[in-house]
Amino acid sequence: MGFTYPFPPLVEEFFNITQLVYSQIMPFVWKMLYALHKINQTYSLDVTMSEIPNVYELRTHGTCRFTLRIKLDQYPLLLKNQA
Repeated sequence: MGFTYPFPPLVEEFFNITQLVYSQIMPFVWKMLYALHKINQTYSLDVTMSEIPNVYELRTHGTCRFTLRIKLDQYPLLLKNQA
């Protein structure tokens, strides 16, 4: 995906809040976290975990895999997530 360990603060904050392990999240979540991190770096923005739960909800995909699904009344943070 382009990340190296240690992960950037946004990624670490995501895993600290959700209490998930790295292998439990679906590729879409990795792409979104990477894209948000790059946007923060490139444009000196400060998108944090506080924005993500306003737009997305954590959903299970199978028994132990998780993804983020956009809430019905929200617009996605990223439109073409092809990070």
